[in-house]
Amino acid sequence: MDTSNPSRLAALILVALTLGAMSALCQQPKKSFPDRYQAGWEKNGPNVRIKRHQDGSRTVFQRSPNDRTLVKRTFGPNGALTMVAVYRVNAQGNPLACKIYDGRKSLLYKVAYGYSKTTGRLEAERMFDARAFRKDPRDPSKETPVRVMYYNYDAQGKIGRASCRERV
Repeated sequence: MDTSNPSRLAALILVALTLGAMSALCQQPKKSFPDRYQAGWEKNGPNVRIKRHQDGSRTVFQRSPNDRTLVKRTFGPNGALTMVAVYRVNAQGNPLACKIYDGRKSLLYKVAYGYSKTTGRLEAERMFDARAFRKDPRDPSKETPVRVMYYNYDAQGKIGRASCRERV
């Protein structure tokens, strides 16, 4: 190799530095939570996953050791807590109930999930306003939801369009 030409030597050094930088960039750390959003997930212990969003906010998912409770905490870009959702799940991991709190941990909504007795599929999701009891017009002793989502399935069992009914 002829290193007597200074411009040739500078070009070789530049190529070596570029190749070294490119190989360092191509080596990505091993991901702990494989899915299509893999780059944003971090593992923080056996029961905690953290999703970092492009705007600087983050969502922390923490499940109980018995897998019956899942807590989802959302933090804004400034690090302030913006929302907490506590899910109660069954043995199959399906949500049964949820309570949604604001950043000051004031209860905002309660959610109930309904499943088919024959197929076990999710059929409905009912959201209730926890701050005010809204009477059902047909039965004043019962509470009426502020939103109901109905889930429909096709012949192959794949979820189709969900229909939503909201009351304000």
